[in-house]
Amino acid sequence: MYDIDIKRLGQIAREYRKARNMSIEEVGDAIGKSKATVNRYETGEIVMDILTALELCNVLNIDLNDICKKEVHSIEKDVNINPFKNDLLYLYYISQNGIVLSSLEIEQKKYSNSVLMKNGIIGKTYKQEYVGVLECNYNTAFVCLTNAISNPRFR
Repeated sequence: MYDIDIKRLGQIAREYRKARNMSIEEVGDAIGKSKATVNRYETGEIVMDILTALELCNVLNIDLNDICKKEVHSIEKDVNINPFKNDLLYLYYISQNGIVLSSLEIEQKKYSNSVLMKNGIIGKTYKQEYVGVLECNYNTAFVCLTNAISNPRFR
C-alpha cells in the first residue's frame, strides 16, 4: 500500500533533501522546476506528477517507495545506519609491491557517516589519507572518498 497524504509525502521529500545537504534551488534546477514549485511540493500545497516524483528520486538517490511507504518512516533509519558492527574496518589488497593494508574509520553524525581512510599502513604510519562519507540504503553500503593527502611523515 502507498501513502497518498500529500503533506506527508512533501515532508519526507524535504527530509531527504536536507539529509543530502541540497537546497531547494539545487533540487529545482535538477528536476526542471522553480524554487517556489519545489517548496509547494514540500509543503503539500500541490502534488507532483509521477515523472517529477521519479526525477526527484533520481536526484535524491532514493527509491520511490522511500517517499510513498505507508509504514512509519524515519529518515535517520535509512540514511544514518552504519551497517558494520565496528567503526574501524581493515582492508587488504594486492599491488605491485605486495599486500597493502588500509583502514576505514567511521564516525556517525546526525545525517551522515564520515569516513577517514588511511592507505598503505606500515606500523603506526601510513602513506595516504582520504576523507569522505558512508551512505547506506537497504543492503548496500557506498563509500565515497576524496582529498588524497600524502602523509609527509611517511618516508
